[in-house]
Amino acid sequence: MKFCKVLIILMSIMTAAPLRHEIIFIGGETIVGRVANIGEDTLRFQPGDSDDEQDILLDSILYVHNNAGKLFYVSKKLRKFVDRARGRGGAITMIDGKRIPYVRLDEELFMYTPKLVYFTSDTSRRQAIDLLEVHSVRIDHTLSEYAVKKGALAGTGLTVLRFLFNFKALKELFNFSKVFNTAWALYPDLVTHTPVITIGWLVYDYFKGERKLILNPPESARVTLRE
Repeated sequence: MKFCKVLIILMSIMTAAPLRHEIIFIGGETIVGRVANIGEDTLRFQPGDSDDEQDILLDSILYVHNNAGKLFYVSKKLRKFVDRARGRGGAITMIDGKRIPYVRLDEELFMYTPKLVYFTSDTSRRQAIDLLEVHSVRIDHTLSEYAVKKGALAGTGLTVLRFLFNFKALKELFNFSKVFNTAWALYPDLVTHTPVITIGWLVYDYFKGERKLILNPPESARVTLRE
């Protein structure tokens, strides 16, 4: 009997306190209200201080969550950044300003209680932080390794394409004399173009590559979800 009373009280509290949603925009700005539905390109949203619904482009949103720790939408930008950061070093800045250097990052973007998992050294235990407590993540110079691989692959791929364009039919690939002569003629280009493209990719990544992502506004500017 007592259990039934407790259950009824809990259900009434849940009914009286509907879930609210918070949209985190790219750049860290937030708005609070209710998500009506999520379409292919837009999200229908009702701000907490208005009765009118509005459409928001998904391209401007980083992710959406509610006050129960559940993710409703995660953008490709967030997933792509986490994929690039995974396994590399950097620093996490919390919403309270605390800075946590790490040597390797992982993630657990589950629908409930999403977390960033990190290691402070190669021998340390894994540690986890609630995604909603993270202000930003910055990847360190180890990301340059990724740029080197991309540049090397691009340079090698360009040379391979030039090699294949010298053959007009598949049967010519069985002409070992032509294959050898063509490869030998392109070898100087391979050893020249690949380093140049790799260095160019490194320079581009250093100035234009995305190394930092803001996940939440700082605590002083954070919007608190109210029941």
